[in-house]
Amino acid sequence: MKILMVVTLAIAASLAANSQTAQKHKPRALPGAFMQAELVDSAGARFTLNDYRGRVVLIYTWGKWCRPCRAEIPGLIDIEGKYRDLGFNIIGVNIGDAEGFEESWPAINTFAEQTKISYRLVKVPSGHAFIKQFDKLTGAEVVPQTILLDRRGRIRATFTGGGAKIDEKRDKLISEVIKEQ
Repeated sequence: MKILMVVTLAIAASLAANSQTAQKHKPRALPGAFMQAELVDSAGARFTLNDYRGRVVLIYTWGKWCRPCRAEIPGLIDIEGKYRDLGFNIIGVNIGDAEGFEESWPAINTFAEQTKISYRLVKVPSGHAFIKQFDKLTGAEVVPQTILLDRRGRIRATFTGGGAKIDEKRDKLISEVIKEQ
């Protein structure tokens, strides 16, 4: 069973790397349950996405084992640093290890220290309702995948996969949404 899970996750990561999409959306509200889902960050603080109203938020799913996820970390650190004072935040949602098991906070925090991640991290197991809704919103079940929310908590863009083209489109859309009031 573990071998099947590893093969499945490896195929999903490969597909994510090869099926990159960036889709700009007409502003639309997210489901209330998604916005109100209680998340717990690496410091143990509880919050919901509703707590971020008034800020532009990039939510992305990732795993330590995912090469495209690891490759985009420096760019995410840079873009949050660039726009944080303008009301922008990133929430990285760890979905577990390559075998589909939840990762421990010490393992995630060690990885975050090593890669100098400065944005908020949460962990949500892959079968969790929040991840199922995330996958439904993006239309994919891969990592990395990202949702961009505007200041009113509306979805503005989704991104699946990683790479230079996705990063460029993502950064451009973040800049556009941040300029909106």
